[in-house]
Amino acid sequence: MAADKQGWLDPGARCGDGERPVLLIGALKGSEEKFAVCERGDASRILRAAAPTLRTQPFEASFFTYTANSQQYRNDDGMKLDLSKKVVTVTDDPQNPRYIVGLTVEAYWSAIY
Repeated sequence: MAADKQGWLDPGARCGDGERPVLLIGALKGSEEKFAVCERGDASRILRAAAPTLRTQPFEASFFTYTANSQQYRNDDGMKLDLSKKVVTVTDDPQNPRYIVGLTVEAYWSAIY
């Protein structure tokens, strides 16, 4: 998993111009799941994800809330993603309504201490 100052080198999990990565997560050894949380100039956050086990195409999700140990994001279709140091938990996914998906984190980097 390679990254630079804009996030993962994967174009689906990368911050754009005027944004800075504040959280990078790579899930499951040997898998392709990558998540980049990007902070915009107005301090709002967006999650950019390349996660083929969840969606065939890269997707974005808006910041939802913080918990004691994680950050939560919500996709436009209602899918919720909870990002923590150990697992990415996906709930309320309309494409898999009966399942909760947990992706074990292999790589975790945060600019927030």
